[in-house]
Amino acid sequence: MSHYDQGFWKWVKDNVDVAIAPVEGVKKAGALLSKGVAALSMVGIWNGSPKNEEGIPELHPQLKYFAQPGREAVIVFDQDGKIKTQASVTAARERLSDCFRQACCKVTCLAWETEEKGIDDAIAANGSQWFDEMWKKRGSKPKTVKLSRIEHDLPAWNEKSITDWLATLYEKKLIYEDRTKEWYLYGGQKEGVWSITSNESIERMLMTQMDNLLDESKKFNKQIYTAMKSVKESNRDKFEKKELLSQLKEQLIDYRSYKLRFVKDCRERLSRVVLIDKFVSKSDPNLIPMANGVLDLQDRILHPHSPKNHYTSALPYEYAPNTPYQPIKEWLIEMLEGDLSLVEVVRAYLHGVVTGRCDWQKYLELIGPGGSGKSTLIRLAIALVGFENVHNTTFKKLEKSNFETASIKDKRLVVITDAERYTGDVSTLKALTEQDTLPYEKKRQQATGGFKPTCMVILAANENIKTSDSS
Repeated sequence: MSHYDQGFWKWVKDNVDVAIAPVEGVKKAGALLSKGVAALSMVGIWNGSPKNEEGIPELHPQLKYFAQPGREAVIVFDQDGKIKTQASVTAARERLSDCFRQACCKVTCLAWETEEKGIDDAIAANGSQWFDEMWKKRGSKPKTVKLSRIEHDLPAWNEKSITDWLATLYEKKLIYEDRTKEWYLYGGQKEGVWSITSNESIERMLMTQMDNLLDESKKFNKQIYTAMKSVKESNRDKFEKKELLSQLKEQLIDYRSYKLRFVKDCRERLSRVVLIDKFVSKSDPNLIPMANGVLDLQDRILHPHSPKNHYTSALPYEYAPNTPYQPIKEWLIEMLEGDLSLVEVVRAYLHGVVTGRCDWQKYLELIGPGGSGKSTLIRLAIALVGFENVHNTTFKKLEKSNFETASIKDKRLVVITDAERYTGDVSTLKALTEQDTLPYEKKRQQATGGFKPTCMVILAANENIKTSDSS
């Protein structure tokens, strides 16, 4: 192959009874030349019949040189079973065949039954004797190809298939809690955090995926129709065309438009697939979820977020170990009038708020007149854990409303203001700080059992709190 031509191609030119074999690529041409076939290498299946300035296909000059009346041109293109590739190969082969026929050449095609796509691989796998037999069997029409099914992950358009597809798509990122009848979505609102998501939001999310699925199905079917068009325009007889068209039609996706009822049905079915009895948030005082990862307080290593953690909140800032804290300590000393023991108590409680130490079963009570720094300290606590992780309430709402405790679920901090104005029972506050089960009830929804709170509590009042509970 590395030697200069010593007259072989001139000999081919002078002997019209010698067949030529246009083939894609030098490797395939070399394999055929080694078997005594006058193979002509093309750079791409379309380059053998480029279009002229008027848009009419014509033979490449190097092919035209050998395209003499009566010469046989054996087109040897890959035996690819993929629909999109097969459509392109069929169209390119038919165009090249027409150009050779216009030059009064006899056009035949080489086809084989083995699994190898290219003729070079087929010769290497099956041997010289196999090739000799295949060369003798070359025909004037391309052999009918058994098309392999095109590779895709698009589901059938029915409730079960769509739901299974969605379940795979949202694997480990979507949970439905049986106890509270709530959806949890990982990373939906904040990276690394599972957040409660409404039915309507879930349905909107599913609709977006279904719309994408429709677009992908249309693109897939467009490939099928392109292949069918090439088959119809080919020089195969009507029986072969019918067989190939039947194979192609079988692979069309039967997609259709959908209604909201279908989305709701898929949501209902999906809730059973991703169902768990109880969503348990990870509670480890040595691990703190932050904006840029999960901080291990023992070794100060920042680990990446993971849905396995089941965190329902994260601090709203990134871990920055060199951030100065002295200004906050100085302000606490000033607010507490130099009482260092109280400063350490407040700092300890703020540390508990950040690390989620609800196991302490303690609440922080702030008493003092307006302007004494209560509100500033509360704002500091809220800033430490993030506003979205805090629930503000009053004693009256907490103790009297049946629906208030549902708002506490998965919060890191509960702030109770105007506490001195309430003089009634504080059983809910006791249950909250002692980690007893609280009821989970929402308006216009059936009660769904209870939950154990995982939050710290800060009370703020201008005067000492007076309640009917002496304990």
